[in-house]
Amino acid sequence: MIINLIYDAAALAAPASFRNTIQQAANILDAMITDNITVNINIDYSGSGGGALGGPDNGQFVAYSSVYNYLIQSASPGDSSFDYLPVPGSANAPSSVVVWNAQLKAMGLLSPNSTSTDDGLARFAVDINPNLLLGVALHELTHAMGRVPYGAADIMELDRFSSAGNRVYDGSVPAHEASYFSVNGGLSAWAQYGVNSDPSDFLNSVNYGGDGTSTLTANDAFNQFYTSNTLQYLTPADLEQLDILGFHLKFDAPAEDAYDFNGKNSGDILLQSAGGQIEYANMAGGSFQGMVSLATVPGWTVVGAGKISGGVDSDFVIQNSSGLIVYGNVVNGTLSNFVQVTNAPGYGIVGVADVNDDHYADIIVQDPNTYEIAYANMHNGVFNNWVVVGSTPGWAVKGVADINYDGFADVVIQNQSTSEIAYANMANGVFNNWVAIAQTPGFNVVGLGDIDRLGDADVVVQNPNTGQVAYAVIKNGALSNFVSIGSVPGWNVIAVEDILGNGYNDIVIQNSSSGQILYANMTGGSFQGWVNITTPPSGFVGKTGPGVGDSSAGVAGAMSQSVTASADTPTGSAPFGAGVDIAQSASWLTEGGLPGGSSTNYAQSPASGTSPPISVDLLQHVLTPAT
Repeated sequence: MIINLIYDAAALAAPASFRNTIQQAANILDAMITDNITVNINIDYSGSGGGALGGPDNGQFVAYSSVYNYLIQSASPGDSSFDYLPVPGSANAPSSVVVWNAQLKAMGLLSPNSTSTDDGLARFAVDINPNLLLGVALHELTHAMGRVPYGAADIMELDRFSSAGNRVYDGSVPAHEASYFSVNGGLSAWAQYGVNSDPSDFLNSVNYGGDGTSTLTANDAFNQFYTSNTLQYLTPADLEQLDILGFHLKFDAPAEDAYDFNGKNSGDILLQSAGGQIEYANMAGGSFQGMVSLATVPGWTVVGAGKISGGVDSDFVIQNSSGLIVYGNVVNGTLSNFVQVTNAPGYGIVGVADVNDDHYADIIVQDPNTYEIAYANMHNGVFNNWVVVGSTPGWAVKGVADINYDGFADVVIQNQSTSEIAYANMANGVFNNWVAIAQTPGFNVVGLGDIDRLGDADVVVQNPNTGQVAYAVIKNGALSNFVSIGSVPGWNVIAVEDILGNGYNDIVIQNSSSGQILYANMTGGSFQGWVNITTPPSGFVGKTGPGVGDSSAGVAGAMSQSVTASADTPTGSAPFGAGVDIAQSASWLTEGGLPGGSSTNYAQSPASGTSPPISVDLLQHVLTPAT
């Protein structure tokens, strides 16, 4: 995408730093959205008080059936964000929706690269703090692209709910009711929308506008009000909002869950019995819906899962003792067929994730003897070639996830002697460098996931002796601090995934004796309590991650440690001395108990017209600094 910035005279006369920052915001959006379109946005530099406003200039009413077909059929591989859209003609489905110019261009309903169209406006006060301007610009430019509601119905409002199953089609300000952003039919909320201010902006964590508060989007650039703590980048919640508007993202959609086996935007729990039977605990909005059988494969071991085939349902990967790799292609929640990948004798699968950012999960392997790491490039769901990452003698791969929020899954390793953790930065799908995270004596890496929903995957560790579970908060690809979840002796972490379907990864544990499965609800990025899922049939062990819950799983299995964890992590270093030493202090916080069972309205004025398409004039959405 190209955002064509059209500055007015005042903006042209403004300090160069102003235009540079607005261009920086445009560049971020250009790089993130892959649609081959040009969006023309007028930039106005005027006023005082730190405020800003923005909105799309023109749009059309389009039959909902056409919009529905576009969103479903043109979704990126694996993107399940549209699974809960109302079927045309069904209850709560509109007959037509407003589609703004930028969206019309993405859908092919307007000339995609025309610079003659007037697509949107963004106006910035002259006294906005330059250090906060980037976040404000991201906020307003996306309003101009169509991140707005409209009274009759708007694409944004297809995912705007007042309660489960009840969509809100209301562009009024003040809004007539509270509403929230959800991609699973309203079962769980990604963000709360404003009421007295802007019903397309998220609530702050402080009650600035009289709407109440929300911990879901504490400092998001899309919040109603900006503060000195407002993030100056797009969070996963922001990207998911852009995704549901019909734009195609460079990254996998944040709502995608590698362990969602029925495309319902809630992570499921994959299990296997000693006899080879594979089942999953079907979850919807955090609630257990029953066990679903996938297959029985004696002699084969489940070693991972991910969206390999490009469908909205996650696939599961199995391997036999000879090294043959196969994945089960899951469609509509059940096994469709098995697909042979390749033979990798001597290598164990240690991760399934999209390493090269092509929207197809790849399969990562490691040789337990030479420690060589490679991944099978699975573009289009078929094996294309092997890509070598490197050899890490003494270091075992513990998982694969996007640690530094660049869209490429990185390879996380742990030293089998010192427990030091590091990751291979896999920018552009190739090894770039090793980056140290921390030393965690006495703790094993047991999972990876974006627990605080800020973009970087966090690292979950557990002490095999005490059962203590904690996670390393990762920011900008580096350790920020450690947060303790609690001590759960006799329980093993078997998964880190989004059970509730709200973008926050939860931590799943299983009792080694009874088999009972619980999850730590991590909504808002903090421990909310343990929630019971189910006790599966005897002998079924969690298999969501490679080797979890199985100490005999070779390089992917749990390491035996006898060192007691200290309150602080010593200086860490990357393997082989190839990285920069990082000294970090680990604060063990918020220990949980044992598991038990803008104040200014915007104006809207539809233009007159008697026959479709009807042109809709500018919606100006106002953003003001918090006071």
